[in-house]
Amino acid sequence: MTWLAKAVFVGVIGASAISAFSYWQFQGPILREGQNVLVDIPVRGGVRNVALDLSQQNVAYAWQTRIAGWWYVNHHHLTLKAGRYLLNGPMTWEQLFLKISRGQGETMSITFIEGKRWRDFRELLKKNEHISDPEFLNQSEAHIANTLRRGKADWVCPPNILEGCLMPDTYALYSGISVHEVLSRAYVRYDSIVRSIWRTRDADVPLRSPYEMVILASMVEKESAHDEDRGRIARVFMNRLRQGMRLQSDPTVIYGIQNFNGNLTREHLRADHPFNTYTRSGLPYTPIAASGRAALEAVAHPTSGRWYYFVAHADHSTTIFSETLAQHNRAVWQHQVAPAQADRRARREISEGQR
Repeated sequence: MTWLAKAVFVGVIGASAISAFSYWQFQGPILREGQNVLVDIPVRGGVRNVALDLSQQNVAYAWQTRIAGWWYVNHHHLTLKAGRYLLNGPMTWEQLFLKISRGQGETMSITFIEGKRWRDFRELLKKNEHISDPEFLNQSEAHIANTLRRGKADWVCPPNILEGCLMPDTYALYSGISVHEVLSRAYVRYDSIVRSIWRTRDADVPLRSPYEMVILASMVEKESAHDEDRGRIARVFMNRLRQGMRLQSDPTVIYGIQNFNGNLTREHLRADHPFNTYTRSGLPYTPIAASGRAALEAVAHPTSGRWYYFVAHADHSTTIFSETLAQHNRAVWQHQVAPAQADRRARREISEGQR
C-alpha cells in the first residue's frame, strides 16, 4: 500500500470514527427530566449564541454545543431563527436545534393601544428589554418618521409626522429586534388599512383625503366612551363640517396643552392654538392619537342622523346626542350639571355630619 493510499485510509477511518463518536455523543439527552433553560438568539445569531447561553448555565461546554450544532444544522439543513426559547427537559440535541429552527420560541410582543399618543408608544418601546437599539428613539419625531418613509414617496401620512400614523395592535418580537423594524411594521400596516377603508367610504363623507380621515378618526377615538358611540360621534363631526360649524372637541384642546394637569377649564377653551377646535374651524392639522380600525370605519361609514351635539353622562355610562342647541343644553344640565351639584351636596352633608 502506497503512502498516499495509507493516508487516505487513515483519513477515512479517522473521519468515520469522529462521525461515530459525534453521533453517539449527541444522541443522548442534553436536558434531564425537569431541567429547564432559557436561550436567547438575537438577529443574525446562531449556534454560537446557543453555545454561550448553555455554557453560562452549566448545561454543556461551548465546544460540545458547537459540534452538536454543526452536526444537526448541516445534517438537517436547518436555519436557526431569532427568538427566546424555553427548553424543557428531557430534550435531546436534535430536538433542541429542531425547535429553534422552527421558531417555536416564547411569545414576545408589544401592544400599541388605541387612543395613545406617539410619546406613549416611544416610552413603551424604550422600556422593552428585547429592543436592540432604544437610543434610536431619542431622535426627533420628524427624523424617525422620515426614516420609515425611505424607499417610497406616496404615504397616507405626510413627512415628519408619526402621531396617529402607527397601527394599534400587538406585534410579535424577537430578541434583538430593532426599533425600526417594529415601527415599520406598524407604519406600513396602518397605511395599508387606511387606504383600504378610504376606498370603501360612503359617498357623502365630506373629507378630501385619507389623511383627513385619519385626523378625524383620532378625534372619534378619543371622544368615544363606548363602541356603539363611534358612528354617531363621527356623524356629529360630519354634520358640523358640512355646516361650517367649529368641531368643539375637548380632546383636541387637551392635546395642544403642554403639561396638562387633567383639569380642563374655560380658560383652556378660550386660549387659541392650532389644536383648539373651539377657536378654530375645521380639522386640526395632525391626528391627536392612534386610531384603530373601528374608529376609521366609523368615519368612513358614519351612522345616519341629524345630530350636531353630544355630551357624556357624568359617570360616562351613556352618551346623549342632540339635534338642536336647546336639546343639548337640557342634556348637559340633566346629565352633567345636576349630577355634579347633587354629588357636591352629598359630600357637603357628609362633611358636616362628621363635624
